Amino acid sequence: MNTIFKSALNQIKTEEVLVNKTEIYLKDTLSNNKKPKLVNLFKTKAASRFFIAAASFLVILVGGSSAAYAYYQTPVAYLSLDINPSVELGVNAFGKVVNAEGYNEDGQTILAGTDVTGSTVEDAVQCLIMSADDKGYIANDGSTVISLTSETNNTNKATILQTKSELGVNHALQEIEKQAIVQKDNVALERRDEAKQLGITPGKLNLINKLQAVDPTATIDDYKDASVKEIMKNIKFNENNSKSNSDNDNLDNDNSDNDNLNNDNLDILDDLDKLDKLDDSDDSRKVNTKDTTVNNSTTSATEETKKSNDYKSDNANVTKSQTIISEISTKNATEDIDNDSDRNKKLNVESHSNASSESNTKVDSKNNSNPIKVNTPAATTSSVNKSK
Repeated sequence: MNTIFKSALNQIKTEEVLVNKTEIYLKDTLSNNKKPKLVNLFKTKAASRFFIAAASFLVILVGGSSAAYAYYQTPVAYLSLDINPSVELGVNAFGKVVNAEGYNEDGQTILAGTDVTGSTVEDAVQCLIMSADDKGYIANDGSTVISLTSETNNTNKATILQTKSELGVNHALQEIEKQAIVQKDNVALERRDEAKQLGITPGKLNLINKLQAVDPTATIDDYKDASVKEIMKNIKFNENNSKSNSDNDNLDNDNSDNDNLNNDNLDILDDLDKLDKLDDSDDSRKVNTKDTTVNNSTTSATEETKKSNDYKSDNANVTKSQTIISEISTKNATEDIDNDSDRNKKLNVESHSNASSESNTKVDSKNNSNPIKVNTPAATTSSVNKSK
């Protein structure tokens, strides 16, 4: 207090004696809780000017301090921490927590006995997680889901809040030697008023809205008291169902496309059958024509074969005839030779009875004048061919 008065009085330019007296007077008055005797102060003009200046300075000092204090205490952003306990922290421009509010009974439970105002975001979140563990809200199996939602329209502030709050969660989990799933997000400040009217944190409202996007039947009343783990589980479940239904729809579309393709294929097959029938008809005509040609060729070949056979038969007959004629000719020739031999014998006998020389001359003469005629097969064949 003495320092404040001395600092304020040093700013007043007046007589030193008067300043000292005024300081002593004010100290005595404030320490004894007595009302100041203003009458004595205004006996001189100098005293009057001093008092007015001092009062003005005090008003400025107090007013400035009040404004600075109000600014320090004013949140510029918020952070929602949701497990099933839901707590909202107000953060000022200096990154300090200036207020903490439990949005449900569980949130008020973990705030009880703790004071996080004036702390950094990181320290405040660490303290709340450890309190939640003490109250049994952090599972031992690591299945707990912790949602950290920054509430600001400033992207940089949102990133800083999420980073520092996540560090606080990690420090607390290391301290209690447990694990948990951390979910981070950001919402605009305008969502805060809507959530406050519903009695839930903006972070939980954001999660319920995500659930409603995949499950239109979900309502805020159904999930306002639900844990983050339960909400996230339903989101995942409905997302999987939606994906499965989408896959089934795609499969049905594929089947429909396949049916259309099969129908197209059947149409194509029908067209091919028609073309095949036309081709078969053309082929039949061609085959019939070809068969006719073949038959004609076969007939011609048969006729030629028959002619050839006839020719062969004729040749065989000719050959046979030639053989017979040759045999006959040979037989005749043999008979002629035999006859000539007999005649020669007779002549020889006759000649022996006559003179030898005369007989020989006659025989030679006879032989020269009557040679032996033998019909050859060639001559016979020629005569047969001529007859043919």
